[in-house]
Amino acid sequence: MYQQQLPSSPHGTGRIGSEQFRQSLKTANAFTGLESGISKYDTLLLIKRVGRSFGFSSRAIELLEYYIAFTTDADWNETATPIVYQSLAKASLDLGISERQIHRLEKHLFEQGVITWK
Repeated sequence: MYQQQLPSSPHGTGRIGSEQFRQSLKTANAFTGLESGISKYDTLLLIKRVGRSFGFSSRAIELLEYYIAFTTDADWNETATPIVYQSLAKASLDLGISERQIHRLEKHLFEQGVITWK
């Protein structure tokens, strides 16, 4: 579970009071790290292989890969949480898409249970 560090979700389905947002935080807090021998890039490779069949667009996968690159291997162990501190403006500039598109992609990833906000 990837967490973009924000005071609250900027998207309608992820409002602090929503059940979906509360459940996403519960899931993120239950994260106990990746299994031994599995890297963050192994999980990304899996998403790239099967993501389309689960409704992930190539842009959503690209954004997820971008965010994963900002985490360290230590973020994926049982005593840590992968958190990304990245502005929408910087992500937009780096990926060559609008901030609004980043918002939409994040909303989609949130709805799929891949990211949350903390």
